[in-house]
Amino acid sequence: MKNKKNDVDLITADANQLSNAIKALETYIYCQFNSSDITVEDINKINGLIASIKLLAEKHADEMVDFSIGGN
Repeated sequence: MKNKKNDVDLITADANQLSNAIKALETYIYCQFNSSDITVEDINKINGLIASIKLLAEKHADEMVDFSIGGN
């Protein structure tokens, strides 16, 4: 990675986005699943959120590894 300051900023932004995505998932689950009227569409939405969060987490983990070993 060329500029450590920019890299730290990007990694920090990714971490914040990941944290906010998890908060959004928590909020959605709390609001949507507070009743007994859970639909397949609700479950599909949660699966989509989880898949997105998983991709963000994997990207962040890869960037952390690259940053810690100096990257390319």
